[in-house]
Amino acid sequence: MSTTCELCNAASESIDHLFYICPVIKQLWRDIGTALGTSFNFSNRIALWEEMWDFSRPRSSRLQAQVDKIIIPATLWAIWLGRNNLIFSGERFYIENIWDNAIAFVSAWGCSLAGARRVRIVRGELQIEPS
Repeated sequence: MSTTCELCNAASESIDHLFYICPVIKQLWRDIGTALGTSFNFSNRIALWEEMWDFSRPRSSRLQAQVDKIIIPATLWAIWLGRNNLIFSGERFYIENIWDNAIAFVSAWGCSLAGARRVRIVRGELQIEPS
């Protein structure tokens, strides 16, 4: 079995490469950050955890803070599922599908875990409706 990254075909796949270093994934993080009005530019697990638990960013509400904590895990899960679908099912990997899945997870988890009535991204802006 090849250890070459199936997404960029340029490097050996590792956890760090898959989630933070791969240029395809770095672009995904930039796009999600832009849509959320922030920037995600981490290259290792420590930087990711620091970003996820950064309480210094201004948030409009407690609910916003709870949904913010869901974004990174939801994106990691979408990346992992997309990679596994590619490896084990032969499905094509489209960054747009990863983006869509990450947003779907944020929406579902935002409602079930954070208690929002509705979470979505409209024209690049995160919208949270309280319950």
